[in-house]
Amino acid sequence: MVITPLQLWNNYDRTILPLNKSLISSSEENGIKTSYYYFNGEAASDGVTRIYAKLVEPSEKTDFAILVMDDVTRGVELFECGKYVSAGFAVLTVDYAGENPDSARYTIYPKSLSLGNAFLHPEEINSIGESVKVSARYLWATDAMRSLTFLEELGYGKIAMIGVGDGGHQVYKTAFFENNLVCAAVKYSGTLSETGAELNEDELSFKTALSNISYVPYVKCPLLLQITSNEQNSGFDEMNELFEALEERDTLMAVSPRCDKMIEPSQKYNISRFFKAVKNGEKLPKTPSLSFKGSEKNLYAEISVDTSAEITSVQLFVAYSQKVSAYRNWHSQTLEKIGENEFLAKIPVYSVTDPVYAFVNVSYENSLTVSSKTVTVIPQTLRVEPVAAPAIRRLYDNEMGTSDWIILQTEQSPNDDATLSMENGPFDISGVTCSTNKMATLTLADSRFKGNSDSVLQLVIYSPESQTITFSATSALDFTTYYCQKQISPVDDWTRFSLSPQDFRSKDGMLQNLSNIITFEIDGESKFLVNSVLWV
Repeated sequence: MVITPLQLWNNYDRTILPLNKSLISSSEENGIKTSYYYFNGEAASDGVTRIYAKLVEPSEKTDFAILVMDDVTRGVELFECGKYVSAGFAVLTVDYAGENPDSARYTIYPKSLSLGNAFLHPEEINSIGESVKVSARYLWATDAMRSLTFLEELGYGKIAMIGVGDGGHQVYKTAFFENNLVCAAVKYSGTLSETGAELNEDELSFKTALSNISYVPYVKCPLLLQITSNEQNSGFDEMNELFEALEERDTLMAVSPRCDKMIEPSQKYNISRFFKAVKNGEKLPKTPSLSFKGSEKNLYAEISVDTSAEITSVQLFVAYSQKVSAYRNWHSQTLEKIGENEFLAKIPVYSVTDPVYAFVNVSYENSLTVSSKTVTVIPQTLRVEPVAAPAIRRLYDNEMGTSDWIILQTEQSPNDDATLSMENGPFDISGVTCSTNKMATLTLADSRFKGNSDSVLQLVIYSPESQTITFSATSALDFTTYYCQKQISPVDDWTRFSLSPQDFRSKDGMLQNLSNIITFEIDGESKFLVNSVLWV
């Protein structure tokens, strides 16, 4: 039977069952108190869920707490509580993934509610099981509701919520109820539903009762979506869909461009600043508007921004052609200020039948960065004519800095501490490097930089020590990834070498050419610097 969120949660009372909380341990350092608890969650005929949580409280007493549901594999220890505690918030991080072979303590689900155990049933995250009320998504939402009750019982009168990745799904359901939350933030997209256009009854039940879009009309508090443009599950477009549906409400979105589940440095404090603004009753900036227009056969982007606070930067990001958001090569476009709060950009068009994508970021002094929704246009609908794509051999050199590279997350757990930077190598010549020794570029797929069928890549790299570097190229034709390894020896000079299609292989054979590559990734065993990448 297909049910709606209103039917699913009808008469649900998160306070009716006693919490029976148990303090496991408590410690204090520099006035900051850290405590670990178990308390009751959802009940079933064969037992009751025992939720495991970590509470960090600031030295000065506060009645404002943040409930955190981190990404599904991360437990309670990996979330960075410090910046929120230093801003005067208490932070409760809740485990909802259940039985974990690598952890001594975790949330315990009764056998009848075993789908809540994400490590035991990873393929069932978006399944409804025997009924919606034994599904992982439902159980994890009840974990969040009971955690609110736990915080209230401890005396916290104002509660905000952060959901990271899969934890974000619980935010929409918690915000469904009146007076649950003062405000909330969703960071990154979670596991996406694979349901297709034709849904069977189980899939339809999931979509109507538990998918995020079903809860958007009922969100009852200010909400910030903190996302990244190149999440490898292509969740960027789904988050934009949610934002567009939420736009009439008190909702903001902030996009870290050219990032995969890694917040750029200028936005690292965005969520805490958002919570602080709501806490202090400050006026939030309005979402910038962005639209396309055609004029004299050219494509233009028109932008309007909120100038009620001091603006430090306005940036327009544009990408061409690529329908899969994970592989869009976002680049900044020059803006012309044409009014007090208005900007205009002329956007070169190389194909009038392929989509052009764009979004705007506006940063405010000592405050938030906010983004527009992502807009898309097929240029021929605006009577735009194409220009010839420039023949560019230089894919990258050190004068471009770090902006043409991204860090692709290799695990489900995001690494916010990963950084790209410029460092000097031999002869004080600089190159781009990555703290994880793994970085990628999407430039090869960009229509402005595409190679020919016989093109070869030439790289200039420096390695302080001997290592094997793995180069991988993912084909746009079938998303097969081809690999090539090169031994780089430490010398007091840069190493120049070429990579041809024949150097790259997969289990299916040899790469035919480099002209259809969407990602080019470099994975080192230790530090390396890249000075340049050219087509030859």
